[in-house]
Amino acid sequence: MKNRIITGVTFGALWLLVLLLGSFKFFWFMILVIACMALYEFFTIALPNSTSQRPAFLILALLPIIGVFNGQAGQMQAAFMLALFLSTALVLIIYSDQVNDFTELAKIISGITLISLTAAHLVLLMSAASGRQWLILLTLITTASDTGAYFTGTLLGRHKLCPAISPGKTWEGLAGGLIAAVIVTIIAAPFIFPDSSILKLILVSLLLSIIGVGGDMTESIFKRSHKVKDSGAVLPGHGGILDRVDSILAAAPVLYYAIKLGIVQ
Repeated sequence: MKNRIITGVTFGALWLLVLLLGSFKFFWFMILVIACMALYEFFTIALPNSTSQRPAFLILALLPIIGVFNGQAGQMQAAFMLALFLSTALVLIIYSDQVNDFTELAKIISGITLISLTAAHLVLLMSAASGRQWLILLTLITTASDTGAYFTGTLLGRHKLCPAISPGKTWEGLAGGLIAAVIVTIIAAPFIFPDSSILKLILVSLLLSIIGVGGDMTESIFKRSHKVKDSGAVLPGHGGILDRVDSILAAAPVLYYAIKLGIVQ
């Protein structure tokens, strides 16, 4: 527990410093580094027998983030399609004599989509109007949701949310996470977005919290299917980078398109 708290506070403080003080290019670079580490963990688990090919898949998977270095959604989309095309071609070449080549391709596309494409939306959020403020609010919501769910589930959890996927998650934990996200939104939103509708922001915080849980559950499915507990061990008390960022990665595209569609302003 002590390691978990220390690591969480340290990681969170560094992340907020990047959001508050870093330039756009520095933020893009940090997202590139974080995504690279998360993808490395993902491919190490998903492709354990493809050590020599893993660097090539890693580079291709990073194309959506590389493509968004100017904050343009169109370039990100083009880079994403290029990543899918080149990855498919590479899989057909490398695994042409194997019967499970489609399985390998599905794993690679999953990594590109679930990690790189979603991480690129963090960069798009930074390039949007009031991008830093939205990223701070997103960070507060997902962190509060994760923390509230963890402690509420530990103390009060009785009813399993989805035991086949994640035995530790409970309905009580889910409720605690949602309540924590709403409380943080009510406290922080007037300072970050004083002119925005607090009701809309509360509804968005609930949506982002639920989507974040979905991202966490998706990673749990991935880890359980490969019989591993954590994606890595780089963060004491938390596991790997992917274990720490799965919720915010899942929520980032939802918030970005909510802003673009004018649902929140």
